[in-house]
Amino acid sequence: MIFNLVKKLKETLATVQQLDKNMSNLRSWLCRIEADLSRPITYSVLHHQEIQKRLAEHQVCVSLRINNKERTSSLVYC
Repeated sequence: MIFNLVKKLKETLATVQQLDKNMSNLRSWLCRIEADLSRPITYSVLHHQEIQKRLAEHQVCVSLRINNKERTSSLVYC
């Protein structure tokens, strides 16, 4: 009986440690995405192709942020 309790506690500890690691990775990812979104879009040369490229990059970041909103809503933001 004690053996089973110890085994269960060790499994729970391993699960919590993995969750903590995943949360840390998620926080890092979220910080990178928010940093990307907060930077102004700048252009070295004003060509339609470059504008479209930068717009597409920005839209990918916004899309990633929106798609992961549920996962990230409970995290502390950077």
